[in-house]
Amino acid sequence: MGALTLRILREDDDPDAAVVLVDGWVGERAYPFLLDTGAATTTLQADPYTAAFPTVGTRDSGGVFARYEEELVQAPPIRVGPLSSEALVVSRTTSGGLFNLLGMDVLGAHRLEFRFAESSVLVDEPPRTVSARPLLTSGAGHPFVPVHWGSREARAVWDTGASMTVVDARFIAGHPADFAPAGASTGTDSSGAQRATPAFTMTGATVGDVMLAPHRVAAVDLAGLNGSGRPVDLILGYNSIRQATWLFDFPAARWAVWRDSI
Repeated sequence: MGALTLRILREDDDPDAAVVLVDGWVGERAYPFLLDTGAATTTLQADPYTAAFPTVGTRDSGGVFARYEEELVQAPPIRVGPLSSEALVVSRTTSGGLFNLLGMDVLGAHRLEFRFAESSVLVDEPPRTVSARPLLTSGAGHPFVPVHWGSREARAVWDTGASMTVVDARFIAGHPADFAPAGASTGTDSSGAQRATPAFTMTGATVGDVMLAPHRVAAVDLAGLNGSGRPVDLILGYNSIRQATWLFDFPAARWAVWRDSI
């Protein structure tokens, strides 16, 4: 079907951390979008153009650090590369986030191969011959992948919207051999809220058959994400997922991962 071209914006305080952007259109207006598998719904920042979209309701939302209220609006056609949606109800927010979010309400209808080494995502292309695994998702469509340290397994949200990986502080405290203190990091969540958090170097983590190289992660209390009955130990962000190529066939509920040179 085609491909998305990724624009990778590196973080100032960590060269391995970055936000992943794609360029698209809302109606007749061009916008950048944060490619965000950690967002259930597509979200538009409030501005003079989006202010004209009709409101159909409100909802409470939030990021790791803060809660906020969003309006639900009827959007004109949204087009991002080969992806399109003609009649989508999206969130409109004044939270102060820097970018619009392209969420799972659009991404979840497709088979996506994330090639970070090539700054591209293949969309609905013929499948590779790879060993795919069953995909577990949340009720809102967020993809989960297991992370292993030997026989020990943790659950992670696979989140292209996170610039770096976040690990629940209690998980780190319970497994200190796998996390070495590494200063502090300043994170920004989807609400635009910022917070300095302890940083650690995570070692020995394996996803699928790929062992991740040691890299920095942020320690955050993820208790607010764990009310669904499916506890989350990690949010795998860009500095983790950039280390491999990933296939997520959302309609078929299958996923795979393999190592590419980066």
